[in-house]
Amino acid sequence: EGGRAGAREGLALAKIVTTALVRRPRMHMGSEDYRRRPARRETSAAKLACGGGVALFALLHLSGALCALGTEDRCLLSSYDAVSTTELDLKHCGYSELPVAVAGFPALVKLDVSHNALRTLPSLPLSLGTLFALGNHFEAIPPAVAALPRLRMLSFKSCRLRSLGEAPLPPSLQWLILTDNRLTALPESLGTLVRMRKLMLANNRLESLPASIGAMRELELLRLANNRLPSLPPWLLEMSKLTWLAVAGNPCVAPAP
Repeated sequence: EGGRAGAREGLALAKIVTTALVRRPRMHMGSEDYRRRPARRETSAAKLACGGGVALFALLHLSGALCALGTEDRCLLSSYDAVSTTELDLKHCGYSELPVAVAGFPALVKLDVSHNALRTLPSLPLSLGTLFALGNHFEAIPPAVAALPRLRMLSFKSCRLRSLGEAPLPPSLQWLILTDNRLTALPESLGTLVRMRKLMLANNRLESLPASIGAMRELELLRLANNRLPSLPPWLLEMSKLTWLAVAGNPCVAPAP
């Protein structure tokens, strides 16, 4: 409520200042005024500059107020029709905990909770196909993710991941984005994701890869740049659909001359 009140005050202030500027009376230019025109022009220019500054401040205040109102409404789950909503954009909402009410969106297909301060997740709609959770405080992928049978795309980029969690990820996954984390190892269970097409693991601390990744026969793209891999496993060369492999920045790759 405090944020909405501040936004309304901003809108009121912008309206008052803008109205005052628009209604400024015009100066009468008589014969005496004409003889003193240079001085009057300087005075008018100064007033115009001052008025322009105030107008700019008012417009900026108005813009900020509108953004505050829009962001607050977007972040309130009660502002959506839970039955028919298929996508939720909850980026930059200041959440440290995601409201449990999100589980009551039975048609939800895409959920974006990026750039909050989340460490865990509540139960999520089983209908989810895409989940973006980048830029949060997760140290492991929450167990709630494992319960999503239709999940195809998952991103925990730029979090604080040290592990993938205890529960295996959904076998329906085709895109997995774990770039820019603190992973030192991956579980063998990762190889059960046999539908995986794009796997992004760059900018972690990986020293080895589980051999089970070789079972990902649909894998087309694998990003491993900037890890700590001393060598590349031979099974990588046996993956027939792998057309993009990025390994720069690892000890196994000689630096460019």
